[in-house]
Amino acid sequence: MGRIPPTRTNTGASSSYQSVGSATLPYWIKLTRSGNVFSMYGSTTGVNWTLLGTSQTISMAPSVYIGLAVSNRTTSSLATATFDSVSLTTP
Repeated sequence: MGRIPPTRTNTGASSSYQSVGSATLPYWIKLTRSGNVFSMYGSTTGVNWTLLGTSQTISMAPSVYIGLAVSNRTTSSLATATFDSVSLTTP
């Protein structure tokens, strides 16, 4: 783990990362949206959640496309990840 995925607060703006430390696998990640405020939480149990980094305010339309991605932030090697138990909940 180590960093929250890059964020851009405006279209075309530069990306920024937040350091969030390390974790032992398996590890759960939860992304929440309340209006335009996005927060990311981590858990070693999938039950007790801890805020990772700081919440980010990003102006977006009410409906957006979502997806999962992985990157090791270098072009010299490939990155791999396994995603399972993925779910989406809408209010």
